[in-house]
Amino acid sequence: MKYAYKDKEKTEKIYIDDAMKFIDYYCLNPICTGILRACALGSTVVPSYFAANISSHSGGCLYGKYYINIKKYQKDTFNLDNFFQNISSERKASTNKPSENNKNEVLNQNTIPLPNSLFQVYKYCLNSSLEDTLSNKKIIEILADLRSEHFYTKVIVGNKIVEGKLIFIDKKNKTLNIQYPAHLEKIENKKYIYLTVKINYPIANMSSFLLNRIYIIGGYFDNFKVTLSNRRQIKLLD
Repeated sequence: MKYAYKDKEKTEKIYIDDAMKFIDYYCLNPICTGILRACALGSTVVPSYFAANISSHSGGCLYGKYYINIKKYQKDTFNLDNFFQNISSERKASTNKPSENNKNEVLNQNTIPLPNSLFQVYKYCLNSSLEDTLSNKKIIEILADLRSEHFYTKVIVGNKIVEGKLIFIDKKNKTLNIQYPAHLEKIENKKYIYLTVKINYPIANMSSFLLNRIYIIGGYFDNFKVTLSNRRQIKLLD
């Protein structure tokens, strides 16, 4: 994690390069109580990062699970429109899947092409600030997650990656109802957006989808609906 909050109220963010040792910082997840510390400051072996004891994260916090070092990726050649087209087409997924455990990360920063899988792009966005850009768009305009729920209060439109909770499966019509934001527990007086996901690719059993679990969906959203023509457009977060 490259960013954290400086205060418990989560009003002021700090980048890892501006952090100090032995100071408590706080998880980006608005409902996580995780306390973070700056690690590897000044290291010439690995990049600096925020980390917490795994038990410190709460509520199945995704930021504790899916940390990657975004600095090692070269994002200038990444095209967001091509990404959404690729994951929804019948073409084979990219075989360019660089290891996230590269021991020479410092020497190879900004040299590895950003992979074109939904999960990899999701993790890149998750570990970026909402104000960072990718393919000339701010992360907040690409990813609808817990951090950006203040931005998506009424509707989600256009090519997006949405992090949501599966709340209903219509096996007959092959549709999924997704709740955004993806709070695992219902919050009183909280306003949610409900999305209909139409499964338009061959699938043997709709029961393979799991209720009350968090999924990421990539595609074009319009009028609270999205049609998935390829299984690469949806992934269960475990």
